[in-house]
Amino acid sequence: MENSEYITNQDNDQDDYRMSVTLGMRALNLSTEEVSSAFGLKPTHTFERGEIFIPKHGSFSGQEVMRRWGVWQYSSENFVQSEDIADHMNFILKIFEKKADVLQHYLDDPVFDVGLRIWFESKCQTVGLGFENATMLRMLKICNYVYFTLALDECGYEECNIRFL
Repeated sequence: MENSEYITNQDNDQDDYRMSVTLGMRALNLSTEEVSSAFGLKPTHTFERGEIFIPKHGSFSGQEVMRRWGVWQYSSENFVQSEDIADHMNFILKIFEKKADVLQHYLDDPVFDVGLRIWFESKCQTVGLGFENATMLRMLKICNYVYFTLALDECGYEECNIRFL
């Protein structure tokens, strides 16, 4: 383990939690095809501005909502099977540090929000995440924002979003 950890109920097994790290960008008129072509990557998720969806969590849960942004995302979710959040972070870093020149274009353009989302979903109500400073400093170089989403459950998910600028 790379001095990163998750802390949860010792009786839980891996089916009791999910974690991932996602690099994503959004813009009012984002072209997902253009971003995919620039990075040479097929995104794991895309959303089109104006698309109607029904959120599973949060204050609009179960209601029809219109997306205000176009979104392009690349996530560790289906690629990394590890309980160490650093493995998910390093997966994203390995891909996007090699594409720093392409990424810098989006980071410098105020039209784009480039964000890193650290997602942890658990059936426990108490969770802690920790990781090395060096890893976090590398992550901060590939985004404008870091979001932590903790979706914690005992009877239903309570989603808590924390945004760092």
